[in-house]
Amino acid sequence: MTDTMKIGVLVSSYDETNSPFAEFDEYQNPGIYVKTHEFHLRVVTKKNAKEQIDRIVEEGFDYIWNFLWGLPDDNIAGIDEVKYLESKNVPMLGASSKYLLLTKLDQKNAIASAGLKTPKGIAIKGDEVSLPQLDLGDLQFPLISKPAVGCGSEFLTEQSVCSNLTKLWTQIEILKSKVNCEILIEEFIDGQEVACIVLETRNGNIALEPLIYEFPDNYPSTKRFLDFQKKFAGVETGEVKYKIFDGDASLKKNIQETAIKAYESLGVLGSGYARVDIRIRGSDLYVLEINHTPAFFAKIGNTYGDDFTIESTFPGGHERLGNQSKTQTMKIGVLINPTPAFFAKIGNTYGDDFTIESTFPGGHERLVEEIITSKRRFDVILQAYKEIANVYEDQILIKNDI
Repeated sequence: MTDTMKIGVLVSSYDETNSPFAEFDEYQNPGIYVKTHEFHLRVVTKKNAKEQIDRIVEEGFDYIWNFLWGLPDDNIAGIDEVKYLESKNVPMLGASSKYLLLTKLDQKNAIASAGLKTPKGIAIKGDEVSLPQLDLGDLQFPLISKPAVGCGSEFLTEQSVCSNLTKLWTQIEILKSKVNCEILIEEFIDGQEVACIVLETRNGNIALEPLIYEFPDNYPSTKRFLDFQKKFAGVETGEVKYKIFDGDASLKKNIQETAIKAYESLGVLGSGYARVDIRIRGSDLYVLEINHTPAFFAKIGNTYGDDFTIESTFPGGHERLGNQSKTQTMKIGVLINPTPAFFAKIGNTYGDDFTIESTFPGGHERLVEEIITSKRRFDVILQAYKEIANVYEDQILIKNDI
C-alpha cells in the first residue's frame, strides 16, 4: 500500500489581476482526482506571496506541488515567487524559475539546435523598428505575429495570421501597444495541429498519445490554428474539437519522438513533464513551442484534452502520475517541473486532462500514484501500452485495457 503523504498544492491567484485567463482557467488540484494522499490547495497572490510562502513552508508538507506560472510582466504569482520558494530548499514539484524565464525565441533556438524543424522566423524589438526598417529577409507570407513571451495563445487572434506587409504591420502595432517584449514573426505552417505530453521517468522520457485538433470544415487554412478565442471559448462551445491521434502509426511515433527530443533540447531535465505543440505539414513536423502550462488535473470531465490523454493512455492515470512525482522527488532531492494545465477542476475543457482520461489506463489516480510512490517501477508504462504491465516490484501483474 502507498503511505499517505501531505502535499501542498500552490496555484496563482487571479484576484485583482484582470487576467484574460481568469474566465477560463481552473485551479489545478490533484486532490480532486486522488484520494490516497492529502492535498492542500494554497492560492498565492502576487501582493502577499512571500508571507504566504513562509506560512506554507511552516506547514511541514512532505513536498510542494507548484503550479505558479506568472511571467515577468504579469501581476500573477510566478517567476519571482518560484525563485523565493526555491530558496527555501524544500522538496518541490513544479515549474522552475529557469523554465518560466525561457522565451519562445529561446525555445526556437534550442529546438533548431537539436536538429528539429521549427517555423522560420525573426524577432524584433517593437519600439526600435518602423515599417521602412522592417526586414523580413526570406520569410514568406502568410506570416504570424506573436509576443516572444507568454502562454495560452494570449494576444493571438484570427488577424494574427497576415497575408501581406500592411496587415502584418497593423498586427505588430497592436502587439507593441500590449506587450513589453520582443515580437516574434514566423512563417505560418499550413497543416494539422497536435499536442503531445512528455513525461520524465526514472528509465527515460516517454511521450503519451498525441492529441489532434479539428477545426470546422469551412475554415480556411489560415484560420485553422489555436488563437486565444479558439483555444478556450472555441473548445468549450465545441467549435474546436480534439481527439487522440488515430493516423499513421509511423507518423504517431515520429510525433512522440519529436516531442521528447524537443523537450530535452531545453536543458531543463528534472522538470518532470511538459506539453509540446507541433504542426504537421505533409511528412514534416514543426515544433511550435514547449508549453509549461498545459491544462491537466483540471475539473473532472473537462474538455481541455490533456487530462483525457493521461486518463486514457497513462497506466494508472492521474493517481499514478502523482505518485511518480514522489519517486522523482526522492531521486533528485528537489524536483522542478514545467506545469501542464492538468489536475484542474473535474469537467474542465482543457485538452491535457482529456488526454489523460481517454488514453491512459487508470486515469488521473494511477498517474498520481506513479508520481508519488517510490516502490513502483515506471518502466512498466511502456509495457502497459502492450496491455500487460508489471506494476509492483513484487511482480503483481495487472491487465490494462488500452
